[in-house]
Amino acid sequence: MLDPPMTPNGPTPAPSADDQTETLRYAERLLHAHRWTDARATLHRLAMSSPGVTRYRVLLAYARGEEHAERGDRDRARAEWRRALTLEPGCAEAKAALGRVGVASAFVRFFGKLRIRA
Repeated sequence: MLDPPMTPNGPTPAPSADDQTETLRYAERLLHAHRWTDARATLHRLAMSSPGVTRYRVLLAYARGEEHAERGDRDRARAEWRRALTLEPGCAEAKAALGRVGVASAFVRFFGKLRIRA
């Protein structure tokens, strides 16, 4: 089956609510699989097509935070997770991520002090 013709000058139509729901489920599966970059790209498309849906931007910030954390940039990761919490204060994913990084930081500080004393 051929794809419908694309209009060169027309805007890309926003996905229908059913398409958005399915795309969000797909993005959530990507997040669950720790495929941060793919999830971020999918969530970015959703957020651009429906800027009024806060949940898309929340999950997008969470995914960006995870990408930064994976690269070892904890400061940028924390900033993204805080952005997610600013948008949705009850965001469990961002709260858990901040807690995880906070525990890791405390662990490093504790053992760093032991190493200096030894």
